[in-house]
Amino acid sequence: MEISAGLVIGRRTAQAGNTEVRLLQVMITDERDVQTVQLIGQSGEENNPPDGSQVAVLALGESLKVAVASTDTIAPVMTPGGKRLYSSTEGEVMAEIRLEPTGEVKVSNGAASFTMSPEGVFTFDGQGVMFNCDVAVDGALAATGDVTAGTVSLELHTHPGVTSGPASTGVPTP
Repeated sequence: MEISAGLVIGRRTAQAGNTEVRLLQVMITDERDVQTVQLIGQSGEENNPPDGSQVAVLALGESLKVAVASTDTIAPVMTPGGKRLYSSTEGEVMAEIRLEPTGEVKVSNGAASFTMSPEGVFTFDGQGVMFNCDVAVDGALAATGDVTAGTVSLELHTHPGVTSGPASTGVPTP
């Protein structure tokens, strides 16, 4: 088996039987030595290394060469025992998932992020959260800002037909 190293300079897909495979154009020694090789990866994961990524090219026979992406221009930032999956373009991380050795899971894309702690606490940071489903809360719900239902503000709504004075209205009825 022959092994050589190169840099990704392009990509395309092709059919291999019933399966679509990713082919990389890899520059081995200089711009005149470009080889097209199949990218291999772990089952259940898909990646598409950006241009400039380093790859190891394995010659497994006369006509079969495969590439294993080994690194890119993104600086490693994981702690020992962690795992980081990310998408990148032009040397910049666009989105990532981190599995920390502490059991914490972090997902971010630069504009928003969420973290799930080993204790089961979710922390969301972003511009908002949208639930496109019914939401039920089993336990207390606390808000530091206003809460609205439809167009009715919990902080600013009024009850028409009630005379101001020292008395309180009754509890809401279902």
